[in-house]
Amino acid sequence: MSDSPSSSDAEAHRLEAQALRAQGRAREALEAYDRAIALELGHALTHHHKANTLAGLGDFAPALLAYSAAVALDPALADAHINRGVVLRLLGQAAAALESYDAAIAACPDHAEAYYNRGNALRDLGRPEEAAAAFARAAQLRPDHAPALANHGLVLRDLGDDEGAQDRYEAAIAAAPGYAPAWINRGLLHRDLGHPDLALADFEAAIQRDPALADAHVGRGLVLKDAQRIDDALAAYDRALTLNPHHAEAHWNKALALLLGGRWLEAWPHYEQRWRLPHLGFAPRELPQPLWSGQPLEGRRVFVHAEQGLGDLIQFSRYARLLVQQGAKVLLEAPPSLWPVLDTLGPGVVMVDPADPPPQADFQIPLMSLPMAFGTTPGAVPMGAPYLAARPDRVALWRERLDSAAGPLVGLVWKGAARYRTDHLRSLPLADLLAALPVGPAYVALQKDLTEPEQALLAAQPDILAAGGDFADTAALASLMDVVVSVDTSVAHLSGAIGAPTWVLLPFASDWRWLLNRDETPWYESVRLYRQGADRSWGAVLARVAEDLKTRL
Repeated sequence: MSDSPSSSDAEAHRLEAQALRAQGRAREALEAYDRAIALELGHALTHHHKANTLAGLGDFAPALLAYSAAVALDPALADAHINRGVVLRLLGQAAAALESYDAAIAACPDHAEAYYNRGNALRDLGRPEEAAAAFARAAQLRPDHAPALANHGLVLRDLGDDEGAQDRYEAAIAAAPGYAPAWINRGLLHRDLGHPDLALADFEAAIQRDPALADAHVGRGLVLKDAQRIDDALAAYDRALTLNPHHAEAHWNKALALLLGGRWLEAWPHYEQRWRLPHLGFAPRELPQPLWSGQPLEGRRVFVHAEQGLGDLIQFSRYARLLVQQGAKVLLEAPPSLWPVLDTLGPGVVMVDPADPPPQADFQIPLMSLPMAFGTTPGAVPMGAPYLAARPDRVALWRERLDSAAGPLVGLVWKGAARYRTDHLRSLPLADLLAALPVGPAYVALQKDLTEPEQALLAAQPDILAAGGDFADTAALASLMDVVVSVDTSVAHLSGAIGAPTWVLLPFASDWRWLLNRDETPWYESVRLYRQGADRSWGAVLARVAEDLKTRL
């Protein structure tokens, strides 16, 4: 039996649409698909092909409607479910995307691409264990599925399994050596593990395979910045931005390189791109108040909302005083654990608990946007002198407890928060620190969150006091020390903010705020910097600290 005239005509329009699309004439192809649909409304594949054309043009909302029509007409059309899910993810609807991928798996249980995309949605939703299982299933169904292997590695990193991640990246590269993202992922792992030469080789391999991939140039810039090759790093970021002017990671990392190089006024606008990087923990706040950007503040209330770490909050809380000097009442968001210290910012600054609803205010500004608002440069850092203080009652309490200590008092902090992926680069083993300390001073461990092995090490050193306590205790103790020796963590900032003599031990690839090639900092007048050399080891740093403890105290 022959096709009806309308069916034959619809097929002719479908063929016309496919030919137009192959010629790059997508808009004309859409018109042909619409003519086919008008003649044969129930043809699921026509809706699917139309949706693919719309998605290729970036018209995601109408593409979603067309995909939905296709799967409604033919629920067994697995590829349409998958493509619908891809568009939903692009529209920020990961949960709905997951439902589409599950529908694809129901229609075709052994569809590797469905499991791969399911893993992506689960990772978006913060469900890494399930994502890992989905990627593993995709790779089981298609052992050469390099994206599934590479993304499985990403999720394993999220779960803290660096060894497993490296195995997956190696498998992805072996399966498809031309798949550049696998080289990028391995490069990021090598960088975080402290293997810069391997990382740089991986990023350059990715660029060789796909020179137009902006992520590869950003990764190369990261390693160059870590090596203190600031101009080369900036050139890499600029190349990425030439390829993709809206690449948020390129803007963000360009800001960090400019800041490290002391070019702060150039850096601050790029630093504002952090809000486009939710995977780094930056989440823009939906607040009704206008952003403060220099408007008159006399009699106004300004909500300064917290972001990033406790050390950042301590360091940049100084700007609250500048707002008060302009006549503002400042509502400073901070965890209650810091209130006993931040309360000493003085009148005009009121603490706000992050767990409470945002307060009523005339203006709002994120904490780390204040340096740009005040035009901060290395030569114009506000309040390098003490701007916080220890509580007198706590100082008196600890002075009495330390009264019997013989010799100069030296506070010790050897590690940061382990949740940071590169914490192992800034922290050092307690055993190494203890082995380097000279006899003579009285040592006080200001470190929080001691592990059982650390407690055992300190118990074997009865002449070292493990102080413990909260931030109020830490501030009081720091104020009583002849010097605080600390790695780059919140205690270093607290000690510097109260004006206590502080020696900060820095990794070679240090944070931007410490700048380069200097042993002092414009942020704190009482801080001295001890930097790793290019060998990135702590031995020489600890030797200098030991010598200075002998000769300076």
